[in-house]
Amino acid sequence: MNLLFIGIWILLSVSTLNLTAETNWVTRGAQTAKNVHNYMIENQGMLTGYKSIVFYDTKDDSNLPWSPSEVLKVVLSDQNYFRVFWNGRLQAKYVSYNLTTTEQRELGLKARTFLGY
Repeated sequence: MNLLFIGIWILLSVSTLNLTAETNWVTRGAQTAKNVHNYMIENQGMLTGYKSIVFYDTKDDSNLPWSPSEVLKVVLSDQNYFRVFWNGRLQAKYVSYNLTTTEQRELGLKARTFLGY
């Protein structure tokens, strides 16, 4: 009986750890940063007219435990990504919910787009 319990416990533990590794922002941080970087490189020509990128959340994101814009802020180390890879030509803003309008030279992007879920 004890052996059966230990086997089930190990199976559930491994399954839980695998699921966490596939979905948690901490373990997916490198992939999330890569998604942002790839988007920025692919759209580099379009970005020349902007001074800021606004990562924002939508109403659908309100039920998530941590807002996607906050996840991106942590993953990209706030402004550090833009200082290093874009020489400060672009800045980032992270808006949690209710993006009403952006300034003329700001590009609004849904933060959740880069998270993979």
